[in-house]
Amino acid sequence: MLHTRNEYSQLDAPFAEKKKDVNDGDLVEILSGGIERPNRFDPAKTQVVIKIKTKNGARYIGLNPKSVNILIDEFKSNDDSTWIGKTAKVLLSPTTIGGKRVIVAYLVGASWELDEYGEPVNPGAQPAQEEDIPIIQTEEDGINMEDVPF
Repeated sequence: MLHTRNEYSQLDAPFAEKKKDVNDGDLVEILSGGIERPNRFDPAKTQVVIKIKTKNGARYIGLNPKSVNILIDEFKSNDDSTWIGKTAKVLLSPTTIGGKRVIVAYLVGASWELDEYGEPVNPGAQPAQEEDIPIIQTEEDGINMEDVPF
């Protein structure tokens, strides 16, 4: 069996500690684009980290897929280099993953909050419109209702 060596490059700042460096509702400035690196919990996978400015200085934070989607919509760009210098809000959601209690950090827009299930939602956003309900045509439209077999 061949093995590959996992290399973890040294970052220029430590990782943000939840409830110490970042708290729920904190506004942080994005200082860098995303950096893809081996996941420290599963070396077979990668994770994306981004540098943010916290109350305790520059820190890295993992960028989960929900945060990426929200920030793309908020900043109107899927190029994270255009996010540098912009402000994001931190939402901390306590949850259980694989039987282990963890706190998931989301980076979102300023108006976002957590719903009752711990999922990020934008209460100011207009919900997607539902499809129009079809209207049954009547005799004026050229259909005789007595001719309809049901």
